[in-house]
Amino acid sequence: TFGSMYVGWKTVCMSNIFRAEFGDRQMMSRIRPVLEGQLANKIWASANKMRSKIDANEYKDYILGLIFYKFLCDNEEQYLRKDGWTDEDMPFLVEDYEDANAKDTIEYCKNNIGYFIEYKYLFSTWLKPDSMFNVADLSAALNNFDRLVSANYRSVYEKIFLTLQAG
Repeated sequence: TFGSMYVGWKTVCMSNIFRAEFGDRQMMSRIRPVLEGQLANKIWASANKMRSKIDANEYKDYILGLIFYKFLCDNEEQYLRKDGWTDEDMPFLVEDYEDANAKDTIEYCKNNIGYFIEYKYLFSTWLKPDSMFNVADLSAALNNFDRLVSANYRSVYEKIFLTLQAG
């Protein structure tokens, strides 16, 4: 729309003015809150558009389910980082029972945190600029999560994402 084009044009102009006057570092510290505000507005607008199609209680279940899935992903990443994993190591989080290292990692995660989430299904992977995320990825991720929960934790996580999976 014209309004969003105007805001985008205004942001570019303002950033060029700040850059000329203050340099990149100061420009970014002043312009970042504006950009973050625009992003927050777009997120809320999308959420409101989606929410209009479903009941408020159901919407809450979807949002809380997504937040909890993000928490589980972040938890796995933090656990592995404490164990020495780096950003370069994360893509090796794969479900490959033919690869002894991958198989050991799956069992290690399941035994220590109760579940295993592959790199391609980590929330942080979906947020990368080159990600080709789509809704089918979320469905596959939740199905894999159910399958890759340790038997010792099955009662804790069983049907935890039922609302999200039912869609």
